[in-house]
Amino acid sequence: GLEVMGGLISSSHSLSRLPSAPPRSSSSEPPPQPREAAAVEGPKQEPPPAEAFCTRPHAIGAASGLLLFGWLQFVELSAEQPLANEMLAVVALVAVFWMFEVLPLPVTSLLPMLLIPAFGILDHSLVASAYWGPVQMMFVGAFIVDVGIEHVMLHQRLALNILLRTGVERPFVVVASFSAISFCFSSVCSNTATVVMLVPFATGLLDTAAEQARARGEEHQAASLQRAVLLGIAFAANGGGIATLVGTPPNGVLAGQPSLHGEVGFA
Repeated sequence: GLEVMGGLISSSHSLSRLPSAPPRSSSSEPPPQPREAAAVEGPKQEPPPAEAFCTRPHAIGAASGLLLFGWLQFVELSAEQPLANEMLAVVALVAVFWMFEVLPLPVTSLLPMLLIPAFGILDHSLVASAYWGPVQMMFVGAFIVDVGIEHVMLHQRLALNILLRTGVERPFVVVASFSAISFCFSSVCSNTATVVMLVPFATGLLDTAAEQARARGEEHQAASLQRAVLLGIAFAANGGGIATLVGTPPNGVLAGQPSLHGEVGFA
């Protein structure tokens, strides 16, 4: 399977360098001829049925959430914290609505911003600051970088160039190359986005190589290489995710805690 993978990488690299054909002049092309109407029309396809606005799970979730919300209003959890029951009611309502998807998830995520100030638990400015701050802005910038990398296919270009220079004769080198790329990208991007970008590219190469290897009776070697590459990408992405602050969202959640404000650096 390694020889086939090498041929696929070389052909992909050579095709990416081919110049694009110049566009044809619109003046030299003859005007398009109108198509003749069909003599016999086929049966018309009916549009798919629209989804119901309120399904049975939605109704169950809405009823359960509202009943739980109302019941917890009358439960006194602590005399020292009289607003604890209101906060628990808000948490229960949002959790039930989230699980049953009673409302769209973005709408459900905004319910605490409305309910917490309405019950006097916290001021609206404090609640709004938890939704948007320096940590959230940092992750928005990291997600924009992820979109840019995927748009220009930087991960594929880098992987092809590294494999062309290192070769594919040794399986260890192939696994190490994909693992190094996964670690580096997940250090400056989200580790989940890194795996989403790399796995389809690696799987495409490995699946094509496995089909050719199966015809030669080398199916076991190709399957072992495929498992090793995918596991290498996953473990390297985990390592890169804990290397920097933007590697994975839980790092930003930890850095945004008031007790650790300013104590967690980028790396």
